[in-house]
Order: sequence, then structure tokens, then C-alpha cells
Amino acid sequence: MSDNMSSYGRRGGQGYSCFFECQSSNSFQQSPSSDHNKNPIHTNQTLEDAFARLSIIPTNHSFVGQRSGPIGAAKSFHFEGYGRGPYNFHSHIGPIGGYNGNENGILTSMQNFYCFDRARPQALNAGSHDALTSQKQRQKVLPKLSFFKDDLCFGIQRKSRGGVMSANDMGSSVSKFNVYDGGYCFLQKSLSQCCLYDLKGRILSLAKDSVGCRILQERMKNLTSREEVSFVFSELIGNVIQLMLDHSGNYVFQKLMEICNEEQRTNIILMVTKTDFQLVNICLDVHGTRAVQKLLEHVTTQEQRNLIILALCPGIVALTTDANGLHVIEHCLKYFSHDDYKYLLNIVANNCFAIATDRNGCCVMQHCVDHAQGETKEKLMNEIILNATLLADNCYGNYVVQHLVSLKIPRVIESLLRQLEKNFFSLSCNKYGSNVVERFFHDSREEHSTPIVLELLCNPNVSMLLVDPYGNYVIKSALSVLEGPLRNTLCDMVERHSPMMRNNLYGKKLLVWFDKWKLRAVIFAQILSLAWDARIRHWNYSRDWTIEDVEQAI
Repeated sequence: MSDNMSSYGRRGGQGYSCFFECQSSNSFQQSPSSDHNKNPIHTNQTLEDAFARLSIIPTNHSFVGQRSGPIGAAKSFHFEGYGRGPYNFHSHIGPIGGYNGNENGILTSMQNFYCFDRARPQALNAGSHDALTSQKQRQKVLPKLSFFKDDLCFGIQRKSRGGVMSANDMGSSVSKFNVYDGGYCFLQKSLSQCCLYDLKGRILSLAKDSVGCRILQERMKNLTSREEVSFVFSELIGNVIQLMLDHSGNYVFQKLMEICNEEQRTNIILMVTKTDFQLVNICLDVHGTRAVQKLLEHVTTQEQRNLIILALCPGIVALTTDANGLHVIEHCLKYFSHDDYKYLLNIVANNCFAIATDRNGCCVMQHCVDHAQGETKEKLMNEIILNATLLADNCYGNYVVQHLVSLKIPRVIESLLRQLEKNFFSLSCNKYGSNVVERFFHDSREEHSTPIVLELLCNPNVSMLLVDPYGNYVIKSALSVLEGPLRNTLCDMVERHSPMMRNNLYGKKLLVWFDKWKLRAVIFAQILSLAWDARIRHWNYSRDWTIEDVEQAI
């Protein structure tokens, strides 16, 4: 059995000696009489009682400590790394200083976590299996926490026993109370009763702990004096960058932004902009971007805005093309004035193609066009127009060109038409470019749509658009918005090539749509002629009728 247990220990993973390690290879070798003494059988007991008293735990074995002997001897904890132990429980147990087994027993497993449970050693020595598995024993009274000024160790140990806990160990210990349903409320109540100044030197550890950060935020929310705010600020200002990048600490930083004054915010901004690209790197972080956004919301002075803009300018391209950084740029557009962020927009314009052809950058580019004013807006639009040919057939750039068309600025549309001239046929057969051509039909005047249709009709391969996967949508859009001779020309082309279209999937779909559209157009014309009839004089003649109105009337 010794060999089996040794091999099991090796399979269990290195570094889990704190869970399972025997004092020697003979730890589980017992004399035949030992099992009888450990599990005595009485003749006057029932079978159920006999099984209830069974225990496979040696009377001299402990699951606590490295090379541990019987409980009662001094033990020390050792953990070399992460691995898989017998209980499949991943944990990290750091050094907790001196520990006397005569005073307290600690068992760490997936099911149990005991702190200072004086009944635990006796239960283990008695070999009671019920003590290991009983739900009542696993839900002991919460450990009492001590909040003395010189000994704030959160109930894990006391100086009087010779143990010393660092600030980092303190933070990890707070999280362990989360296994109790009432642990968070208990800690919150204890901290609310504790003097804030007794937390000196430990606020950063609390802020970086998943449980401690929530408690600290509640405490910060209720701060009443500027002295207390200044105390918290002085505790965190030296590690403010570390705090902004932490998964829990960034929430404490956001709360700090809400309570600190103008001078303190300026000091924070000076800290995060001290070196080149430091603020940019924070913005690119998934936690740092939230902290920076909260900082931007509470910027109040021109000095603060100038410091931030100057720090962001070198990394504009990286920020606009990053899923985290783009939110910072959008916050600048939202909370700063145009005079402040126009420097950012000039850099965006100079890097128009690189930003507009990016998945995130195309969205930022559209927002920049909407927020820009005056010369800055003109520069942005001109750069987009110059790159329109390459952007129109790009999977992301086409959205930027469409957005420019949707602004319905005549001179901008005319400039785009000149830039895209002789490219409309190829764009109509392109998955992304066809969207741009359709946008011209829907959002521009007929005088702007006419040159596009003429270019398509003059192409010798125009009939290919009728059976093209994307070109057939362009024909539909043109028929929907055009009137007069051009529309009649398109209708004749469709009817002339209908035999070819019936042999093609996309051509058949276009024909079905065309027949319905033509029927609606005929009905619409008939109703307009009947509108002069006396039978429908009660209708509102001043109303502008559409095809939808006709369908509803029919």
C-alpha cells in the first residue's frame, strides 16, 4: 500500500505536499490489530451503526503541514507552485509564520476551510469521519477578526504568537473569507467600525483584493472630511499606475476620481503622463481604459486637458485601432471641447487610410467626422475623398465612404463622384463596393445618381450586373429611385435579358422582384388617375402618396 500511495502522490502533482504527504513510507502500514482498535465491532450493535463508525484515517496522520506527524506537534506550511492535488483544489498558501498545532487546527480543501477552530484537532485525533464531512462542522462560526492599530492581520494570526503577515499576504487572506456567505458583510461591518487611519500602509493591498476593493469603495463613498480623502490619496498616489491596471484596483481608482479635489487630480495626471507612452499603454489595457475614461470624465482645468492631449497624441493610431483604446478617444470627443481635441483629429486625418481600413478604426473615423468642425472637418473629409477608391472596396473602409455620402453635402458628393468616376462598374460587382454605389442612389439627388447609371449602361458588360451576386442589388436600388427615361431604359434591359436571367439563381430573384415592382408601379399610376374621380374625393389630395400607401389602400 505504501507503493500505491507514493505513486498516487507523484501523479497528484508536485508542490502539493501541504495536502498529502506522509511522515515516512510506512505511515499507512498498520498491524492487524490496529484496524480492530480503530474500528471496533460490538456484538450488540446494528449493521448501520457499525458502518457509521468506520474510519480509514490513521490515528497518527494529519492532512496539514509538510511531513506532519500527529496533531499537537509544531507544523509549518510549504507550497512550491500550482498543480493538481488529491482534492483537485488549486490554491496558493504562502508562509504564515509560526503555527502551533496545540492551539489551532487548519484544514484546507475544496470542501473545508477552518480558521482558528479549536474543536478541529480533537475531532481529527478522535478519528471521527463525521467531523470531516458534517455540514455543520464546515459552517463553523466566522473567525473573529482583530483590528488593533499595530496588529491588523484580519484574524489569520496575531503578533502575540510570533507570526508576521505582510501586506500582500493580508490581501490574499481577505479573499478566503469569501467562502462564507456572510464573510463580505462581516468584513464590511468590521472595517466600518475600524478607524481609517489604522489602515495605514494596507490600503493598496485592500484595493487590489477582489473583496477588499468593494469594502474600500463603500468606505470611500462615506468619507466626510478632506483630511480622510487626503489620507487615502496619499496612500495610493505612489502606486496609482499599478492601481489603474489592476482588475480590482481600477474600481478603487475610479472612486478616488470622484472624491479627490482638483489639485489631487492634477497630481494624478502628472503621475500617469510622466514618461512617454505611459498613458497610451494604460489606455490599451482592458482595466486601464476604464480608469482613464473615469479620469477624463472628471477633468476640470485646461492644464489637465493639455497634459492628457499631449500624452495621447503620439499613440493616436494605436488607440484608434484598439478595442480598448478607441473608448478613450471617444471620451475625449465627448468631454473635451473642439479646441482641445482638434490636434487629435489632425493626426487622425494624416493617418486616414490606416485608421479607416481597421475594424475599430473605421468606427472612430466616423465619430471624428461627426465631431469635427471648420477646417478640421474639411481636412478629414478631403483625406477620405482622396482615398475613396481604395476605401470603397475595403471591408471596413466602405463604411467610412458611405458615412460621408449619408451626410448629404452636395459638394462632398460631387467630389466623391469625380474621385470614383470610371470605377462604378467594378464597385457594383464588389461585395463591399456595391454598398457604396447603393448609398449614392438612396442618399443623393437624382442629378448625382444619373452619372452613375449612365456609366453602367455604357459599359459593354452591363448585362452581367443582372446575374451578378452583388450587381443585381445595384440594379434594384437604381430602379427604386430613378424616374423618367433612365428608369425605362433599365426596365427594357431587364425584359430583354429575362431568358438569360431565368437560368441563373440571382437573375431569377431579380426577375421575381422586378415583376412585383412593375405591378406596384402600374397600380400606383392607376390610383393616381382615379384620385380625380368623384368616388374618392374624401381622400386627402394634399397627401404625398407612396407605394406603401397604395399597397395599404389596395
